[in-house]
Amino acid sequence: MASFEVSPQAVPGTDSAVLTQSREIAGTVAEKYHLHLLPPYERCPMGRYFAPDSLDGREIGLNLCVRPEKRGDSI
Repeated sequence: MASFEVSPQAVPGTDSAVLTQSREIAGTVAEKYHLHLLPPYERCPMGRYFAPDSLDGREIGLNLCVRPEKRGDSI
């Protein structure tokens, strides 16, 4: 499984424009790769997308998580 993440950098006083742009970038990527919008959850509060795929006969998936950046986080 491959996981990709879009995380706007935590900047003091981050305005809604940065968050909106992050969602727009994720939406563009999701549309290009035919990812389906899923309900957000704790680790991906700003958006979550998924598409099933296969590689050499193995079932795999592509996940895109949109969340604010947190220092020390990893997927």
